[in-house]
Amino acid sequence: MAAKKYTKKPMAKKPIMKRSTTKRIPRAPSDGQNLLITSYFEVSNKQAANAGDNNSDTKLSYSIRCDPRDCKLTLSGNAVALHGEGVSVAKADGTQLINTGSSSNDLAFSRFAQFAPLYRQYKINSVKLDVMVDRECGLDNPLMFSTDKADSTPASNIGTLVGAAHKEFTMTESRRLGKYGWKPSSSQDKDYRNMSQELSDNDAHFVKVYQDINAKNNGICKHRVTVTINATLKDSTGTAVALN
Repeated sequence: MAAKKYTKKPMAKKPIMKRSTTKRIPRAPSDGQNLLITSYFEVSNKQAANAGDNNSDTKLSYSIRCDPRDCKLTLSGNAVALHGEGVSVAKADGTQLINTGSSSNDLAFSRFAQFAPLYRQYKINSVKLDVMVDRECGLDNPLMFSTDKADSTPASNIGTLVGAAHKEFTMTESRRLGKYGWKPSSSQDKDYRNMSQELSDNDAHFVKVYQDINAKNNGICKHRVTVTINATLKDSTGTAVALN
């Protein structure tokens, strides 16, 4: 019997990979500088020795202007001296932020002040609040947040927040850090603004914080607040939004 003849099979041809004919558009170069800036303050409400009898102000309510160039903290009433009976505000170094008898003052962002003179325009990417609540404030009353445009007036009571879009944070013994944020949504809010052009209150957004406090003799409720703003600064011109 004759031996079978072995025939080598031809190798299968691999398909040739073709490059995509779609041309990718290169991203335009940007001269922008992303900047993450923070500011810290403490808001305290010290009640009287007979808080349950004299109708003390049993709330902490304030608003924050979402603009690093002109970020302002506003209380629902006039501030008192540090460690006095009523609402007072302290800086990170322990000095008074809002003067006695006044209801508002600017929040300082040292890094923004350092870099702003080097650029012509800026835009806000996001604003974030971290509020650490003391146990003295009580765990029964939720910490409430909301955002408003063109209105810096802090909430006078819980009803003004419940009737609008808001966020509630319920605290426990081990969980007392409330977080809240705001991001621009309209094209006007997302666009660049000139450093030399002041943003009017009608175009500004305000984050509002509110918490009721249980009346307690000599009780001191304190909010430790960190405001973090993500902003972009750039030197070119021509795309800044025009504000009236």
